[in-house]
Amino acid sequence: KNCKSLTEVSIQGKVTEIGTDAFMNCTNLEGISLPSSLKTLGDCAFQNCKSLKSVTIPNGVTSIGDYAFMDCSSLTEVSIQGKVTEIGRGAFEDCTNLESISLPESVIKIGNYAFKSTALTGKFVIPSGVTKIGDGLFENCQKLTEVVIPDGITFIGPYAFKYTGITSFVIPDGIRTINVDTFYGTRLDRITIPVSVTAINPSAFGNEYV
Repeated sequence: KNCKSLTEVSIQGKVTEIGTDAFMNCTNLEGISLPSSLKTLGDCAFQNCKSLKSVTIPNGVTSIGDYAFMDCSSLTEVSIQGKVTEIGRGAFEDCTNLESISLPESVIKIGNYAFKSTALTGKFVIPSGVTKIGDGLFENCQKLTEVVIPDGITFIGPYAFKYTGITSFVIPDGIRTINVDTFYGTRLDRITIPVSVTAINPSAFGNEYV
């Protein structure tokens, strides 16, 4: 933590966990090699590593902690291998140059604000096992134009798509409420609302273009 001169890290051996705040504020860290033995990335593990450009999450990792890569403003490429089941709250929030991230089908939980204020571009596919789109998940992803969501989604949180570039959306059957500012500031011109919806918040579509 706070090792300002650190530029490269290669972790060898049988390390299974990188703990909370381990490399937080290592602002000149450009590259990190993680071992195949790794299973857990702790909360804030690489938060504010502003020079980090890319990262590969090894196949053995099952969880990425809260704010693990928050404020990694140079991060452009993330590769997540096959066994991750949970991505923590704000894990990639404010990674303002992160244009693409592909999630494996093993993911079943994505925390609130995980991708807020990233540069995600074009289409994003949510894995089929995810049942909840958390609060502010894609908020301020202005280059995001399409989100493919599975039929099993039962909840879409407030601010989930606020200030995104999406132009159309199909709300899956089973959603009961369209929450506060869910589609605020989008470019929606088409939306399909199923019969399961019983409540639409007054600000759900505030300042949009439907």
